[in-house]
Amino acid sequence: MNKKVSLGISVAACLVAAAIAFSAAFMISRSIFNSKLKDLSEKQDMFTKLSDIDSFVRQHYSGTIDEKKLHDAMKEAYSKALDGDVLFMTADEYKDSVYEEKGCSFQILSDGTYMVVAENAKE
Repeated sequence: MNKKVSLGISVAACLVAAAIAFSAAFMISRSIFNSKLKDLSEKQDMFTKLSDIDSFVRQHYSGTIDEKKLHDAMKEAYSKALDGDVLFMTADEYKDSVYEEKGCSFQILSDGTYMVVAENAKE
């Protein structure tokens, strides 16, 4: 039962298999990309609004802007907008120290890579 298959059919079958594999890989990668970047357009719109406000204020403000004071005010505004339960800090501000607030302690590791959050027992 030696049946010969023509070269054209073999090439066509290989091309169809390659197209199916490419399409499947593209659909899977697009699904993974979309799941990782949820709400990208909303975040982009929010950043655009903040950027517009920042550039407008910088263009029309007559004095000099203290960047540190501006960043501290932004952190405080975000914290107040989130019911004041959020603390914003940098690794440089609290490196090698423990900060306690409302029953939770925050400790920055010595290399400054991440923060350890531990909830204290209620007294």
